Amino acid sequence: ILYTEKAIEYAKNNKLDKKLADGYLQLATIFYELEKNDLAIDYYIRAISIFSKSEPNSNIALSYYGLGKCYLKKNNIAFAEIYFEKATVVYKNLNFLEAIELINLQKAIIKKEKGKYNEASSILKGVIENISDDAFLSTKTEAYIQLGEIEIINKKYSQAINYLNLANQTNEANNNDYQLTKRIYKLLSTTYEKSNNISNANLYLKKYADLTDSIGKYYNNYVAENTVDKIQFDKQLK
Repeated sequence: ILYTEKAIEYAKNNKLDKKLADGYLQLATIFYELEKNDLAIDYYIRAISIFSKSEPNSNIALSYYGLGKCYLKKNNIAFAEIYFEKATVVYKNLNFLEAIELINLQKAIIKKEKGKYNEASSILKGVIENISDDAFLSTKTEAYIQLGEIEIINKKYSQAINYLNLANQTNEANNNDYQLTKRIYKLLSTTYEKSNNISNANLYLKKYADLTDSIGKYYNNYVAENTVDKIQFDKQLK
């Protein structure tokens, strides 16, 4: 956050509008990941206000997409759908067809939240089928997770486990997003427990706990290392 705020300050002082918009987008994304939705919304809107002054590009589409995700988290489905549709229009105009699967994933999540499980499953399977670019493997992983969650709701635990294992395999091919790995392990543990497979439930619970501990240790080391980096960064800006 500190690095991005410094970059934003530099862009403002030097009237670098594109860099400023990029900084707002980056900060919005960080706040979204930190689950600070109101701050994320504010910075996504700031980014859009600048991006909209020039020809549409992938960053304004990403900003619309981010806004949609924020409103989805706030359970404001109507606003979420508006911004997902805006992102879809831009991606279509740019011919970024696989990026549209990002939007379709969110549309499926909305269907799932509304209890329309068959429609959600159909969209999710389409997302998986249409993604071939490795850059979108995390989207495919999330689609498998969502399918697994739907099968858990339907009490089809064997099928849920199959989808979650596919999510795990796809995530491994994507060099492991550890937050996704944590979710998968936790879901596998609870699903095995529901299907009365206690040994596997305990196995994945241990994997979940071990990964959570390792992420905590990594974060502490990261904070210590980046204290030095911040001092050097401040010197460079001066």
